[in-house]
Amino acid sequence: MFLSEIADDSQVFIDSNIFIYHFSKFEKFADSCLELFQRIESGRLRGYTSTLVLAEVLHRLMIIEGSNKLGLQTKKVLEYLKANPEKITILSDHLASPDLIEGMGIDILAVSFRDIKLSNSLKKE
Repeated sequence: MFLSEIADDSQVFIDSNIFIYHFSKFEKFADSCLELFQRIESGRLRGYTSTLVLAEVLHRLMIIEGSNKLGLQTKKVLEYLKANPEKITILSDHLASPDLIEGMGIDILAVSFRDIKLSNSLKKE
């Protein structure tokens, strides 16, 4: 299913990849992600995500930002930052993403330990 095929008045859970494609302007999917977020902002869709997703988005956007600003392959960014912790301060663009996501009208759901345990038990059924 394409994002554009989601019926108006639907409720959608947005996982990290959609945010990553949008914020990193990943050419193949950026336009469809933008359209999805515009539909949420206009009230045609109801969007949800979780605090776990936000944490993953922050981390992955930091890696992408590090790759761009430090001229490293993404798989080398964490290793470099661990060896050069003073460089982390130059990576700040990604920090705006939680506020931007909230500003899109997306409801952010907290995930508790109980939720994780329930998820595990449902997987066994």
